[in-house]
Amino acid sequence: MKSFVVTIALALLLVAGVAAQAQRQKQAYVEIKSEPQTELCVSARQAVHELRDGTNDGLFAKFRDPRTRSTSDVQVAGLSFPALQAKTFATVDDAATERSREVTFYHLDLDNDGSPEMITVVTGGHGAAGDGDTFSILQHDLLSAPQPVRNDEFIQVALQLGGRTHTFYGKQLQFDPAYYMHPFVFRGKHYLLIEGNRASDRPHLVVELLPGASLETRCYF
Repeated sequence: MKSFVVTIALALLLVAGVAAQAQRQKQAYVEIKSEPQTELCVSARQAVHELRDGTNDGLFAKFRDPRTRSTSDVQVAGLSFPALQAKTFATVDDAATERSREVTFYHLDLDNDGSPEMITVVTGGHGAAGDGDTFSILQHDLLSAPQPVRNDEFIQVALQLGGRTHTFYGKQLQFDPAYYMHPFVFRGKHYLLIEGNRASDRPHLVVELLPGASLETRCYF
């Protein structure tokens, strides 16, 4: 009987492991669609041109690098790029141990539903995603939450965006999975400017987060 129970337990662990692995590997594949002549796309292309200032340098230094990033919103070609924020939170775990935790985040209405969310940002260290970004939209807005904040609040994620979760593809095109994401506002709506990191021409996508947590590309350049 004991060996039977052990066998059943091992089988259940194997099934759970396979299910967890499948969940980790699950990807959303987003087809690249582009309407380059819309006002949004013309303005986004112009903004990238001005931000690069005639060079092929990416936008990472201006928006993401802690040594050089802008500490205020950047206005260019009708687009407004909010500054990445940082805050040190007092946290507590299940053992009542208190620590401090520095978090980089955006606080904005990325899905345009009328309510801003806290979006934590991690750059690099994600396997095949290389140096790309991961955005985690938290289930609860912790910006004004009483401290200390429970540690597990930072892993309660409503939606995650990045190379581990979303792959962009098109005809004869595989968009760079090590991409950076730069939120911006245009005509009162939030979008993402997604910047390829590895390709020499640094391709860009303009992406909108739609109801139902789906992504749709507006243009590619």
